[in-house]
Amino acid sequence: MTTPAHDLTAKTALSEDPRPEHGSRIVPLVVACGFFMEGFDGTVITTALPAMSIDLGATPVELSLAVTAYLMSLAVFIPISGWLADRYGMKRVFRGAVGLFTLASILCAVSQSLEQLVGARILLGIAGAMMAPVGRLVVLRSVPKSEFIKAMALVTTPALLGPLLGPPVGGFLTTYVSWRWIFIANVPIGLAGILAITLYIKEYKPPTQHGLDWLGFALTTVTVFCLMLAMEMATNQGQGMLASLLLAGGIGLCILVWLHSSRTDHPLMKVHLFGIETFNLATISGFLFRVIVGAVPFLLPVLLQIGLGMTAFNSGLLVFSMAIGLIALKAAAPALLRRFGFRRLLLVNGTLSTLSVFACALFDASTPVIVICGLLLLFGAFRSLQVSALQSLTYADMPPADMSGATSFSNGLLQFGNGAGVALSAFLLFVVSNWRGGDAGSLVTSDVQWALFAIGIVSFLSMFPLFRLKRDAGEELSGHRAAPPRPAAL
Repeated sequence: MTTPAHDLTAKTALSEDPRPEHGSRIVPLVVACGFFMEGFDGTVITTALPAMSIDLGATPVELSLAVTAYLMSLAVFIPISGWLADRYGMKRVFRGAVGLFTLASILCAVSQSLEQLVGARILLGIAGAMMAPVGRLVVLRSVPKSEFIKAMALVTTPALLGPLLGPPVGGFLTTYVSWRWIFIANVPIGLAGILAITLYIKEYKPPTQHGLDWLGFALTTVTVFCLMLAMEMATNQGQGMLASLLLAGGIGLCILVWLHSSRTDHPLMKVHLFGIETFNLATISGFLFRVIVGAVPFLLPVLLQIGLGMTAFNSGLLVFSMAIGLIALKAAAPALLRRFGFRRLLLVNGTLSTLSVFACALFDASTPVIVICGLLLLFGAFRSLQVSALQSLTYADMPPADMSGATSFSNGLLQFGNGAGVALSAFLLFVVSNWRGGDAGSLVTSDVQWALFAIGIVSFLSMFPLFRLKRDAGEELSGHRAAPPRPAAL
């Protein structure tokens, strides 16, 4: 098996990729609808956890399973999204996913127990797993390489706005109506999405197709299940040994997945893509940074409600401050990348993101609201820029033949990172509260602060792979031309 790391075709991957003609600008907006729904439901229940815990008879930490179950099913089923789109057509799969998402939202709204809610959230995750990757494929096959960063900024803005809108919308509905309405809100969006997909998105299927790697899918599914379940069980008293066994099994299965994928002609998990340096480094760094993306929106509402005594609605509004920074800096991403290039921008912006997470860990009852808003706004801006740049860099040197596989593979890892962030947050709260002699049902301000500080360390670690980036990495996408190295002094 050859590695396309330095293949000449990789340098013109997007510009040479045959695409269907999507002339209307409405197509990115339709794709953005799916991105928004998938991201919105990842965090919409975070501010509603205290109210849901009373209604369903479970603790907030136990209800983190409903968040993790959604993200876990995303991670499990995203890898087959590319194959399904190639086999049955992008339009058909995208429309079916939106329809299933709408149905699953109704099931969440009528759930009467934690088990029912988790089951409905898994169904939501399966639908969401088809929406974002297939939507990204539509964009990849619709724009020239020179316009890719702008197009991705357009469709990923709703993906980042969704998790930020989740807390305030969920908090408002929980405080003034009922937490069940946070799922009913998906229904009109889903119906409008189905209509728009039918009218504006053209069908596309590649000329050549291959069978599904069923063994790879089975191994990947069991691997993700073991790892996520291990993180969930780690928060339960008396299940530490079982959690350790599941973690060890998941790591062993990761090795099996890698060995199987490296020896199969058409593997589900395209591990050979790690031979492409930009994909390799952007995916590893992106995975670690996605842990932050999943963890911070989960921990902040808990800190604001427990530490500052705010209502679900007020805490959600403060968390929404991140959306202002997200929107403000999103439009500047192409210009910043053209000025500084991927390497310098990612390293500097990653440092600022890390510092902002550490600053959030210092919030307490004495912190002025204006300071909280300002820091959350900055974190939203830094996070938005980091996610956009990393996602664009992933496809910088991607050959056209590997576009579908790369989209599914990368999205699966990133969503697993989101789920890992939520599970890690719950685990950290469990560890810290038990360390001080309490329990997960009686959290105090310092518990959440220590958890956020640990998440900041993960953010710091996400920058390490980026030091290996070349100065001219992704220059064809960014338009940045690195200065030639200075000659050595004689």
